[in-house]
Amino acid sequence: NISLNLLLINKYGAKGASFASMVTQFFVLICQILFCLRIFKWDIKYTPIVQVTSFITLSAILIFYQQEIFSNNWFISTIVSGIICFIIALITKIFTFKDFQQLLQLSKK
Repeated sequence: NISLNLLLINKYGAKGASFASMVTQFFVLICQILFCLRIFKWDIKYTPIVQVTSFITLSAILIFYQQEIFSNNWFISTIVSGIICFIIALITKIFTFKDFQQLLQLSKK
């Protein structure tokens, strides 16, 4: 956390500090999960965990950087963030186009 703070606070200020804290907490989370798995010997399916973790990590990083680009307009920044999350959800296979089409069909009823 200290190293990331030294690198990020000078350039990004409070956003850099929050990003450093998020990365540190994520690392601690992974270590705690691995520790619990080792102690309790749980049988866990790793695919959904990797998908959700990848989605959250990629979304956070890309949204963080796109806010620098669209910092003048919160509305455009919000729309771009939604599009980014949608694309990353498709890439990480959290949902498919077929799921999205079914969701749209349900909303029409």
